[in-house]
Amino acid sequence: MALGNRGLFFTITAILLAGFAIITLMAVQKQDTNGHAVQTRILTLDHFLSDTKKDFDRALNIGSFRTILGLEDYMIEKGVFLDDIDGAFSAALMNATYNGESLGVVENATLTSWRNRVEAQAASIGLTLDIELESITLSHISPWELEVTADAHLTLSDTSGLASFEDDHTGSTIVSIIGFEDPVYLLNSYGRVTNVINQTPYENFIAGNSTANLLDHISHGFYLAHNDSPSFLMRLQGILNASPYGIESLVNQTKLAEQDVPTKTKTAVDYLYFSNMSTSDTAVPDTPSWFLLDSEHVDVYD
Repeated sequence: MALGNRGLFFTITAILLAGFAIITLMAVQKQDTNGHAVQTRILTLDHFLSDTKKDFDRALNIGSFRTILGLEDYMIEKGVFLDDIDGAFSAALMNATYNGESLGVVENATLTSWRNRVEAQAASIGLTLDIELESITLSHISPWELEVTADAHLTLSDTSGLASFEDDHTGSTIVSIIGFEDPVYLLNSYGRVTNVINQTPYENFIAGNSTANLLDHISHGFYLAHNDSPSFLMRLQGILNASPYGIESLVNQTKLAEQDVPTKTKTAVDYLYFSNMSTSDTAVPDTPSWFLLDSEHVDVYD
């Protein structure tokens, strides 16, 4: 009996030890599984945050382009220049409105609509995303390019409380002004004549005694970068002062006359032509009789 009891004891002990080993192994496996789950979720949050910042820059580019289009449409419809380009741009990019009126072309491309879409996408995969959109800046970096920047504070967390991230991001994008309409033409011709901004292909306007390049430059309404002229952003506000990012074209009076827009006997340099500034002008041989240049621009155009 004693031997039998000892055998039974060892058997029970072995069973208990085996059971303990199984429970310990299960606990370790569960711990490993939970640790892997946490690590995976952290990577998900990190990737989502990184993708959100990249998408913010894309949204900023699309929204900025449409905002300029929308503001130009508003100017044409109302026949007015913008009072404050910075305020107008920020309001339109955020909410597709200016002076309380909706800008249709900007709808669904605003930063507000982008934020709502991304926050909803985060919620669909069990994440909580909060985006605070802050300051927006608009400036020239060259006569032909604008830079738009916008600050955002992002807070991203897992709804189960596993992990969370916070980050400040400054989105940035470059917008070319090539292809936009020049508001100086539109608002000084009762909306009848437009001139699309395209950079001139010419460096020399007079080749030998030929004015062919100059005449083609005038005919196509090409623009030349010149620091005595207003920049594109200044043109949106009707400001015709000099800028280091200035651009200018030469007014084709034939196009004005075809649309019954009264013409002037004045230099063809656009910002001077459409202003009240007095100029000392001279005729240019082998060009139309109406084509004049002021003394400051004779050398510019050879």
